[in-house]
This record gives sequence, structure tokens and C-alpha cells, in this order.
Amino acid sequence: MGSRKPTVSTVPALKYERATNWWIAKDQFPAFANYQVLFASKRELSKRSRSASLEVAFVTPGLTQRRSHPAPAQLQAYEFFKAHEAGIADSVVHALLGIARKSGYPKLKTPDELQQLVDIQAVHVLPVAKDRLAYLRLGFFCVWDPEHGVDVLLHRDRVVSVDADLGEQQALDDGGTRIRKPRA
Repeated sequence: MGSRKPTVSTVPALKYERATNWWIAKDQFPAFANYQVLFASKRELSKRSRSASLEVAFVTPGLTQRRSHPAPAQLQAYEFFKAHEAGIADSVVHALLGIARKSGYPKLKTPDELQQLVDIQAVHVLPVAKDRLAYLRLGFFCVWDPEHGVDVLLHRDRVVSVDADLGEQQALDDGGTRIRKPRA
């Protein structure tokens, strides 16, 4: 009798932030833990776990005064990201190694060497989707561009682009479409 197993959501509790019209959550990302230590003091490092909490922002479609909950494509993309975090982290780190080498650090060879140069700052689930999954942007501080940092644009487990200030336009250029604001 092909009964389906109930799925357990990996999306943490969301809190609405009126100023940005985004839904914000805190979550831990163990696969990125080694890329969260650049600004931590030794005291902080000894106190916190190997994966400190990061802010996750679900960028809601449309800038209106009404609360617009994250779209199913955004929630599903985040669940996919969490389920495949280790493999995605490996792809992200190798993409960051490539950009770091082009940005003045040509001798970098291993992810361990990169840990001293980047620090993950945020995860944004964008209001652009393709194949029913939204795009994600991971924001990193990096020593080669401390003013702008570097972003990694993801779709599913694929690194779409690595550059400063990536966002919705690059996701649209990749074939994504804007998630429509729900009707009232």
C-alpha cells in the first residue's frame, strides 16, 4: 500500500522582520563551521560549538506592507540545502578557492588554507526559483575584498556564480523566474 513517510521540516522557527519584509531564522551549518572563525576570539571559540548560529533570511517576494510568508519553493530549497549541506559546502569551498587564487592568493591549494581568508556571514533564500526550488546566496567576508566580500549563488547543489554583490538578477540570468507574491 505505498504510504508516504511524513517529512520533517528542517526550516527553523521564523520571525518576521518588518523593516526588510523578510522572515529571519537562526540555524547552524556544521559543514561551514571552519569558515566561521575568522573574527572569533580564542575565548569565543572555546565557548561556542563548532558550528555557530548564522542568520538565514527568506527574502519575500514584493516589497509590500503585508506579511508575505516564504514561498514553498524557498522552503523546499532551504530543506534541500540542509539535506545536502556537506556536498554543497565542498563545492562552495572549491569555488572560493578558485576566486581567491585569481584575487591575489595564487598559492592556495587546500580548503584549510582558505579558512584564514573567508568567514561566512549570511544565508539568503532568494525570491527567484527554477524547477520549483529557489536560489540561495551565501555571503562571505573575504580578506581580498573586505568592503564587498564575496557571494556564492547556488541553485540546488550547483554553484551558479561567485562574485561580490550577487543577487536576484544573476538568478534570473541563469533561467530562474521571480516568485510571485501571493494574492490577497
